[in-house]
Amino acid sequence: EYHDGLLLFEVSNREVWEKAAQDQAGLEKFFKKNKKKYAWDSPRFKGAVVHCTTPELAAQVKKVLKKMPEDQWRNYIQKEINQDSLKLAYMQVGLFKQGVNAQVDKQVFGQKEIEAAPMEYYPYAVVVGKIQKKYPASYKDVRGPVTADYQKELERLWIEGLRKKFPVTI
Repeated sequence: EYHDGLLLFEVSNREVWEKAAQDQAGLEKFFKKNKKKYAWDSPRFKGAVVHCTTPELAAQVKKVLKKMPEDQWRNYIQKEINQDSLKLAYMQVGLFKQGVNAQVDKQVFGQKEIEAAPMEYYPYAVVVGKIQKKYPASYKDVRGPVTADYQKELERLWIEGLRKKFPVTI
């Protein structure tokens, strides 16, 4: 029984779990097919909040990041702005729901009553990114739930195929 359990685990790992985790194209296709399932009840902001030491640096960072692809933002801050041991900027990148980050709430969602307290060493903040109204732009924004659902679908298809190939009679 233990031996069979190990075999089942290994086969399940190969046919479902690893396959779902490594199949980027399959995840993207599955997400597009089931996009409505991952709809949000409120808009999200996908982008970055960059806290800077000076207002000039904040303006420069905002100008450069707006023109740059999202996947290069961290590299720019680390290599161009934060040189050596001198840290002139602190960046938070992510998917922000309203009420999670005071700077995003104030600058993106326009909530006037929120007081976005500046960080001690980085008093100037800029926000760069886009609002996503109803749905995530990519499966990467909701990777966990999409991967879990894709694994269930792969397992269902695998078991269906096994039942066709090896009919069970009692």
